[in-house]
Amino acid sequence: MRIITGADARYFAMACLLARSLGQWMPEAVFRVCDFGLTPAQRRFLDGLGWLLPRPAGVPEGIHPYLAKAALVEYLVEDQREAGKPLVWIDTDMLATGPLEVRLRTLIAAMVEQGAVLAACPDAEVADIAGCIARWDVAPFAEAVLTMAIAPHRPYLNSGFFVCTDAAALAEVWDRCKRLDQHRMIDQNAFNLVAWAPGRRCAVLDPLVWNVHGRLLVRITIAPDGAVLCGERQALLLHATSIAGTHHEEQQGVLRGPAGELAVTMKAFRNPVLAGLQRDLLAGFVAEHRTALVAAGCYRSGSGG
Repeated sequence: MRIITGADARYFAMACLLARSLGQWMPEAVFRVCDFGLTPAQRRFLDGLGWLLPRPAGVPEGIHPYLAKAALVEYLVEDQREAGKPLVWIDTDMLATGPLEVRLRTLIAAMVEQGAVLAACPDAEVADIAGCIARWDVAPFAEAVLTMAIAPHRPYLNSGFFVCTDAAALAEVWDRCKRLDQHRMIDQNAFNLVAWAPGRRCAVLDPLVWNVHGRLLVRITIAPDGAVLCGERQALLLHATSIAGTHHEEQQGVLRGPAGELAVTMKAFRNPVLAGLQRDLLAGFVAEHRTALVAAGCYRSGSGG
């Protein structure tokens, strides 16, 4: 199974953290990181692991990561070994917390049977497309919804996690994004326009399981057996995003070692237990890959220790 994310230089550490969490639950998965503006050292490291999807010629250098994500179909050209297979997108600021493998395979099989080419969760902060339009300044999105005759009561989807069984839908996302005037959440809005285009089937997933974000994060508890729960559901993916940083905060620092310092920027959960899980995952990744990180030049000269 192919898992894809994307990162720029700032969120390189988040991609490493995600990879570590996926390794615990899906060790056989094919993992790819799209280059949304990585440093040469970061590219060398990811390429050495076979994870890098380079920035393609059709994606301008310096493009905002939101637009680079919308151009995912361009990156897939560089991944011919996995061409034609379903893919799972997971934002870099997410982490896996449960047994994904069987659940994903079951989900993909159901999508194929039902003719759904996309699957995603409703956004935690707005009830539907009408609610999104009412809350945010997204006039180009509102106009496209009206023009395409999309029902405003459809769920407004959060594209931090999605499953796609046909890359043609991703080509539509990129095309739609290029035709929209720049505005807030343009990539996610383009995704919704494609997901809810008349005649297309989209599977709506449970955000308590597949994309715990925003206000849902307050419902997270840890069961005695260590399972991460959101309400009564086992959460499989947590997403460190919330309006105005209510449930997460961006942190910057360095990890020091004999080779120098590794710069780290993280979107950390405000929940101390979840923040501790993030730190442990990142520390474990660095410990496992320190030699390769150093060889690639990811560490900079520092005081050591």
